[in-house]
Amino acid sequence: MDPGGCPETSAPNARHLGAPEALQNPGGPGAPGAPGAPEPHEALGAPGAPEISGGPGGPVARGGPEGAPGSVGSCGVFVYEERVGLVEAEEKQQQQQQEKQQQKKKEKQQQQQQVKQQQQQQEKQQLQQQEKQQQKKMGKEKQTERCGENQMKLLQRLMTLTPEAPESPGASEALAAP
Repeated sequence: MDPGGCPETSAPNARHLGAPEALQNPGGPGAPGAPGAPEPHEALGAPGAPEISGGPGGPVARGGPEGAPGSVGSCGVFVYEERVGLVEAEEKQQQQQQEKQQQKKKEKQQQQQQVKQQQQQQEKQQLQQQEKQQQKKMGKEKQTERCGENQMKLLQRLMTLTPEAPESPGASEALAAP
């Protein structure tokens, strides 16, 4: 290549072109080439400007200490287990409340049944007492009736047994006495 940078005028190429003058007059120096386009990394900043970058990194962020087992921790398993535990505790409370309510209902029903039974027993006893009283009254009436009937029968017998005799003072008294 010649100093001008033109390949057609260089010595070996001149033979091919068939130009003898080219060998005798190699030509002057060529014009300087245009400066090339800047590299992409050079276009980012002005020449000589310091490179802008982030500051030094801060301390590495780390999670807090893990919670006790069963409490809300950094792991989702603990959160799930705690929620399951809370749900189970709520269900257990509800069951206990339902059982208490059922026991109260049962106790109330038993009390009501006992009260009913007591009332029925009292009514039965009252009826029995009333019947006994009625039977006593009827028994007394029957006794008085029987006594009266017996007295009448005795009087009739006496009348038939004794001939009509003059009344003695003791006979009328014996007949009148029960």
